[in-house]
Amino acid sequence: MFFNPGYKRVLKLLREIQKKRLNYSFKPTTIIVTWFFLGLFPIAPGTIASLSVYPIYNFLIISSTSYEEIALGFFVLSLIFLSLGWFSISRFQAQTLTHDHQSIVIDEVVGQLLTFAISCKSLLKLGVALSPYFPYHATTLAFFIGVIFFRFFDIKKPFFLKTIDRHMKGAFAVMLDDVLAAIFAGVTITIIYQIYDHFFRYYI
Repeated sequence: MFFNPGYKRVLKLLREIQKKRLNYSFKPTTIIVTWFFLGLFPIAPGTIASLSVYPIYNFLIISSTSYEEIALGFFVLSLIFLSLGWFSISRFQAQTLTHDHQSIVIDEVVGQLLTFAISCKSLLKLGVALSPYFPYHATTLAFFIGVIFFRFFDIKKPFFLKTIDRHMKGAFAVMLDDVLAAIFAGVTITIIYQIYDHFFRYYI
């Protein structure tokens, strides 16, 4: 058995899994970095964290009276969670001796909120324009569009985002690549809507 290559691969995999296991304590910093422990999901914790901001998104949409007010709400929350996340991640890294552990998802929350802040008006109008073709309310459709674009840039990390993710260390680096992914996503959504509004609005 000890000479079986398959056994060696399994043993190596088990060791890697063991390395990723951390002792999570019920501390404020842990709750923040894992976004109420959603980061502990074994599959796609970052996407789950992005989807989890829907109640915040929906509240701002319902309670605000203008696009500017909605965008401001997203910006303020982004800054608050960015500050809390930066501090909490640095503490979490020191406690666990890790860098960008997969359970850290507060950066995805910040990035998702920032995506909505940047593209708010264009995103909501795009949702209205596309809603006749999908079985979702316009604001719900806009939410999913925002999540898809942010997750695309966060996962693929085009341009210099991959370099930042690989070579920069510390809590700031963990947050930075998601902030930049949000900027790319927000600007892309805005450009797409502007193209639609100027060239295809009366044809679709």
